[in-house]
This record gives sequence, C-alpha cells and structure tokens, in this order.
Amino acid sequence: QWSPAWTASLLLGEFCRSVSLEALICPRPEPPTEPEFAQLVRAAEDERADALGEILTQGQEFITPFLALLGITAGSHKKTARLLYAAEMIGALAAMHFKTKFNRPRPSQYRPALLPPVPVPGHAAYPSGHATQAHLMALFIARATAATTAGKALKQASDAMARRIARNREIAGLHFASDSQAGETLAGSIDGALQTAEAPLFT
Repeated sequence: QWSPAWTASLLLGEFCRSVSLEALICPRPEPPTEPEFAQLVRAAEDERADALGEILTQGQEFITPFLALLGITAGSHKKTARLLYAAEMIGALAAMHFKTKFNRPRPSQYRPALLPPVPVPGHAAYPSGHATQAHLMALFIARATAATTAGKALKQASDAMARRIARNREIAGLHFASDSQAGETLAGSIDGALQTAEAPLFT
C-alpha cells in the first residue's frame, strides 16, 4: 500500500548506486547575452498574463499534467506514477548537482525589473530543474509506452508538455532559454546513463 512517491524514493537510492553524477552531460554555461535578456522581457510582456495560471500551479508540482495526458491517476496506475515521481526526484538530484557546480544567477538577479510573479528560488538557475525533471518524465513515458499503439502520439504529447513547462519558467523570468536547453540535455544524459548502467533500474 505504499504510495508511488515513496516507492520512487527507493529507486532514487538505486540510481545513486548505479550512476555517477559526474559522468552526466551538462555543458558549462556561457554568460547571458543581451538578446537573452530581451527575449525574457518580451515573454513577460506578451505571454506572462496568459501563462500565469500554469506558472503558479507548476511552481508547486507538475506530475499532474503528465498523469492527465496519459488519462490516469496515481491510484489507478501506481507503477506509471512511480516512474514520474522517480523522474522528479532523480532530475532534481542531478540538476542540483550541476546548479551547485556552475552557480549561475537567476535572470531577475541580473535584471530585477523582470519581476517574477512567484518567489525566486534561492538556488542557482543553470540547469533548469523544471526542464530537467519534465523532460525526464517525458523520456520515461516514451519508454513505458513505446510498444503500445499510442506510443508515438504519447511521446509527441509528453515532449510538448515538457517544453511547455520549461517555457513557462522562462516566461516567469526565472530561467534563461539556455537553462531550459541544458535541462533537456541533462535529462537525455540521465536517461542514457540508466540504460547503460551495470544494473539498469527500469527494466
């Protein structure tokens, strides 16, 4: 009767024993450029009002949109939910490792006038944790559903969901686009490392 979130925490321990964080790929960030800041200003002006509801909700959690995309609940499909919670935990662990390594400030620390509509996290910006976690969820969904008739459509939909979640953090002024791109790269590296680990987790 364990919840999917708690069983996923056991997979996190297995991940730590199987995969070296140092071996994962996350390119060193370049200094932010004026065009990057201009993109964030335009996003705040043109997109923030429409995206605000999602920004606020996804600041708390974003497993629910993936469950809805699959047409399931954590209670109806516990193993699938466990995969998503595992992606959330593993993605956070890996992202925090590289955030500490690179220590890139948030966009609003450079330009306070961006005025994010949610509290700015105290940890570093690069790579985006939301992007890492969301893209890892999408990759896990793609693997779990690859053999089904809906596999291709679900992969496309989950990839789009991951990009939307990452983009919303840019619209909020919390991340540069390069933070999101690094998170997607890191998620792909994690997925690859899991498949080649000496003791693969999700076989």
